[in-house]
Amino acid sequence: NDISAMRIAPGGADLLLGCDGVVSAGATMLSLLSETAHVVANTHEMMTGAFVRDADFQLPSDSIAQRLRTTVPPNQAHLVDATRVALALFGDTIAANPFLLGLAYQLGLIPLSAAAIRQAILLNNVAVTQNLGAFDWGRAYGHDPVRVRNHAFGTNAEKVATVASLDGVLADRAERLTQYQNAGLAAQYRQQVTQIAACDHRTGQPLALAFARNLYKLMAYKDEYEVARLYSAPAFRAALATQFEGRLTLRAHLAPPGLSPIDPATGRPKKRSFGPWIWPALRLLAKCRGLRGSWADPFGYSAERRLERALPGAYSTLMGQLCQDLGHARYDLVLELAQLPEQIRGFGPVKEAAIATATKRQSAILAQLNERRPIDPQTLQPQESIA
Repeated sequence: NDISAMRIAPGGADLLLGCDGVVSAGATMLSLLSETAHVVANTHEMMTGAFVRDADFQLPSDSIAQRLRTTVPPNQAHLVDATRVALALFGDTIAANPFLLGLAYQLGLIPLSAAAIRQAILLNNVAVTQNLGAFDWGRAYGHDPVRVRNHAFGTNAEKVATVASLDGVLADRAERLTQYQNAGLAAQYRQQVTQIAACDHRTGQPLALAFARNLYKLMAYKDEYEVARLYSAPAFRAALATQFEGRLTLRAHLAPPGLSPIDPATGRPKKRSFGPWIWPALRLLAKCRGLRGSWADPFGYSAERRLERALPGAYSTLMGQLCQDLGHARYDLVLELAQLPEQIRGFGPVKEAAIATATKRQSAILAQLNERRPIDPQTLQPQESIA
């Protein structure tokens, strides 16, 4: 009976429950908040359709958080990645919404009793157990967020915090390369990163970090063996089990080399649909990844695979030679060179075009370096470009 209007007037809201950061930080939404309002918002980055058109698109997460914090009085913006917490606790991101409700209630911002909220969840009769649990976990987060995060993520919370350091990246990528192929490849990766790190004396070692990330990217290219390994990994089935119930029938849409005609409309191989019989074949193929790069590799003779095998060596050689003479005037240009492989994405024609673009930029950077200090062509071997 106290509600006399369908809409909230500007400056009339006491609380913003922001389940979507982009919507929450909009000017229209924030204009509704009173001068003493609180914000309880989900900071999870949910990609929009712009990502499909721009692979480098990033949400302005820092700007969104800053807008939410500065719109309300100090310490009255309560921001949490509720989606990530809900997924860890329940295996379902939709639980983020009742989680936020529980957090707001525990902070004293919901003028209802817990019994009334729980009764409403029961009457709604949709995912009752999960919604009640999420509400309670939200309350627990409002009381002791560290304990809830530790329960949700365990030791992974520490791993996420340390993987941004050079040692963390090195350990993480070496472990991945061992799974990708073998310990020998991981040892080769460690040796090359360590050599570059020894030359990088700038605080935080940004050059060595960029090299560590991008050398891994070039070494762990996604070929037929890797696709088979990822589909065969227990983690793939476990992820499906958290999202779907009952007996599943899976089909894979693949474009095997030699079996996929070129689509005249796109110029790319057409994908074909494969039924349940493909999964045992993929498990067998995953076990054969030791053949990768050898004379017995049936996929290794294609132009695309030969190019992918050449990329890491050329990249490592070039960076090793340039890092022998790192000066202040050269550092930023060499760093940009180290970051160029980030632009190499996709498969087939898409990847070839990306390599061509990166190679063109590499030539321009090398020309700038040569202007600042002449480079001995025999030492640099510029023909060993990214491509």
